[in-house]
Amino acid sequence: MENWLHECSKSQILDRKNENEVIVYQETNAPWPVSDRSFILKMTTERSNEGKQAEILFTAIIESDSDDTSKVNNEDCVRVTELEGKWLLKQVSDTSVHILYETSADPAGSIPAWLANAFVVDQPFNTLKNLRSKVSVNDAQ
Repeated sequence: MENWLHECSKSQILDRKNENEVIVYQETNAPWPVSDRSFILKMTTERSNEGKQAEILFTAIIESDSDDTSKVNNEDCVRVTELEGKWLLKQVSDTSVHILYETSADPAGSIPAWLANAFVVDQPFNTLKNLRSKVSVNDAQ
């Protein structure tokens, strides 16, 4: 995810509960003088419509059942514990997918309003732009 999720500097799967649920650790870059952020996410995937639709729900958790949780405590990052959202992907044709990306978070700690406002716009826009650059019609064939 580091190569397409906007400002994501680290992403690793801590635990794979089953084929539809994973626990993920991520770090997000923030400009100086604001501290970077980190979070542990529970991500669940639901597929429907004969595999032509997938919904990925994610929510921040404080701790994980995974033994790897202790390995990801970065003291340089502020831990975000209030974050939730979803990705909804719907195949609309053989070469087209409709993507809905929603997220809501309390970034924790002190963040200037100008930065929070910029991130609300830049993060989803640049994430979708980066994702699009990674996927092409030729990749699907």
